[in-house]
This record gives sequence, C-alpha cells and structure tokens, in this order.
Amino acid sequence: MKVANYFDVAIIGGGPAGLSAALILGRANRRVLLIDEGKPRNRVTYESHGFLTQDSVKPAQIRQIAQTQLEKYNNIIYKSDVAIDINNTNNHFEILTMKNDVFNVRKVIFSTGVKDKYPPIVGFEDIYGYSAFLCPYCDGWEHRNKPFAVLGSTNKMYDYTKEISNWSHDTILFTNGQSGLTFEQEQDLNLHGIQVIKKPIQAFQNKERMLQEIVLDDGSTIARQVLFIQHIDIEQATALPSKLGIKLNEKRAFETERHGKTNIYGIYIIGDAKNIFSGVMKAGYEGLEAAEVINAELIEEDWKQQSADR
Repeated sequence: MKVANYFDVAIIGGGPAGLSAALILGRANRRVLLIDEGKPRNRVTYESHGFLTQDSVKPAQIRQIAQTQLEKYNNIIYKSDVAIDINNTNNHFEILTMKNDVFNVRKVIFSTGVKDKYPPIVGFEDIYGYSAFLCPYCDGWEHRNKPFAVLGSTNKMYDYTKEISNWSHDTILFTNGQSGLTFEQEQDLNLHGIQVIKKPIQAFQNKERMLQEIVLDDGSTIARQVLFIQHIDIEQATALPSKLGIKLNEKRAFETERHGKTNIYGIYIIGDAKNIFSGVMKAGYEGLEAAEVINAELIEEDWKQQSADR
C-alpha cells in the first residue's frame, strides 16, 4: 500500500461545489487534495443554464475550464480516483482509494452528490436531460411555449404544475395512475386549461432523445415535446459519511448544520449530497462558504497549537 503526503483538506467529489471549495482553499495557501471519479450527476444534461458567464454551456465544458484554472495552484492535487474507505483518528482522517492510495488529512469535504434512479417507464432514460427535466428555471426558457407534460402524483403537484405552466400554457399533468390532488385542486387546474390524465404511462416515444409522444397503457398516445418531472428518486453517491456516523434525513440527504458542518468535527458536506438538488450557482457558493469556514477553523487550530508550543 502506498502512503501519500499529508493534506490540510481532502475534497471528495469534483462537481461545482467541490471545485469551488478547492479553488478557495488553494488560494488560502492550504494543501488540498481533490478526489473525483469523473461521473457527475449532470453528465446527462445537454446544457447548463442560469449560471452567469456560463449560460448555455455544456456541463463538461464548465468542469474542464474549472479544472484547467486549478492547475496553476501547485498546492491543489487532483486525483482521478474513488474514495472507498475513511477512518477518523482523533479528528484526523485517513482516506483509502480504489487505486490503493492512502491520504491523511485534517478536514474532509464530501461533495459527492447523488445518483438519480429513473422511473421504470420505457424511454425515460433516453429523454432525461434532453427533453425531460426537473428544474424549470434551468430549462424552461429553451422550451417555452411548447406542448408540456408534467409528471408526478404527490400532493405537491398542484403547486408544481401551476409553476410549470408559467413557461407554457399548453400543459397537461400526468399522474401515472394515482393522484395526490384534491378534488378542488383538480377542478382549479381544469379551470385554467390544464388537463389531468390519471391513466398509467406505458412509454415515452422520442426521436433523437427529443420527446414526441406519451403512450398510455390503453394504447392511446398524446403528443408532447417537453416533460417536467416533480420528483425523481435518488441514492447517495457514497456511503462514507454514514460510516462516520452522519445520518440521512427523510429526503435521504445527509444531515448538516450551517456551512455544511456535520455532527462529526472536521467533516463537511455540501452540494446535492445535502440538498438533493442545488444547481450550479448554489453549489459553487456552498463550496466557497464551506472553504472559508474550514480555513478559519484551521487558522484557529494552528494558532492554539503554536501558543501551546511556546
């Protein structure tokens, strides 16, 4: 087993949150280790939107620009690898990777994100990120005024459907066999020209990943070009925080305090791993915020140690 050098901070996960944290900590004169598997959640996304200076840029391009900019900091070490184990020893941490490297660090940021679990409907995976989306603020503008479909069955569908209809007045809500709407809510949607279809969905037909028709279980089809889904099941991309004793909440996000702090001193969690969905700008800000707090923590620890040594 190879033993690598000692680092101030290890960042596990190289999405917008992790990359932002790495940049700020690097500029704070910290030795930073960034471990990234290279499989971001948004790799299925055709373009990223709503991010100043990077609007309509592909997510992979944004990551490449960020990684290139980090290269000038010789105190930031990037490792294409997967963290597979972590041990806490007196608030210092030992990280083992899939490539059999061992890293010893003072602080750890998990920005590992989550993995989407697609609904079991034929064709959904083909259109997700191209003509099927979660966030209207991210993708509504590019598809405005097209025939929309909204998919979901929870009691949140009334408000979500109203929100989606802001981008298209030709909107149909599909509950896929069940509905959490009240009678009054369904009537109100109908009053505003939004049809509610409760029949189960058999498939999404597409052409070059662009939605064409929704096939219902009775064989009938309804032409739609864009799908917004209110909820998609997820699982955490790593279980390492759970091993350390950090719990998941009812949404299956890791429980944190302000700035991504956790109940384990020295462990921070930011981005989708704690929010389920963050968006590029929010994730980047969380990285900056956590980095500043961690650097202040390190300064205080070093100051106290220097005082004790005198």
